[in-house]
Amino acid sequence: MIAAFPLSVRLANVLEAANVRLSGDLHGRSFTQIAGVRNCGKKTIDELREIVRSLQIGGSEAPPPPAWRRDPNVLQVSSGIREVLLSEVPLSVRLGNVLRAFGHVRLGDLHGVNTSDLAKVRNCGRKCIVELRELLQSAEAGEFTAKPVGDFAESLRVVARAIDYGQRRSLCGIGEFSRSVSSAMMASRERSKASATSSA
Repeated sequence: MIAAFPLSVRLANVLEAANVRLSGDLHGRSFTQIAGVRNCGKKTIDELREIVRSLQIGGSEAPPPPAWRRDPNVLQVSSGIREVLLSEVPLSVRLGNVLRAFGHVRLGDLHGVNTSDLAKVRNCGRKCIVELRELLQSAEAGEFTAKPVGDFAESLRVVARAIDYGQRRSLCGIGEFSRSVSSAMMASRERSKASATSSA
């Protein structure tokens, strides 16, 4: 659908007047025919050309909006840093609370977020927004990288064993407890290494 693309209000109105709702509706129509619709000017045709060009090269995703249409309040996070966890970057307590209020876990969760929406959260002011923008700039510069996720199921088993051992702590001494947790974690690492070398 054409509505999936970031359209200006003017282009959306022009396409509606021309009865264009799907990208296939553009087939067989010339830009001159579209330009004949009321309120359709050069900028509107240029915007439509960008959309048609992205469709022709096989882009099923909507093209990024042109620089003159980008909202400076909307955060842009490049795909290279979207997997970086917010828990791995230095955040102030205040900014961390604001981001948790929105349920953000990764930097990629911030892509497309309007800073004016963030500013509506209690205790989020100009300093928090500035800190967030500086954080994103630092991440873009390569200061933070996403840590590879290991075998999640094995990690859960190790934690479950540690909890199980923790419940037995009252039955055994604390030293024995820490040794048993350490041995369980070492056994888990050895199994992970063995499975990694056998799969290679």
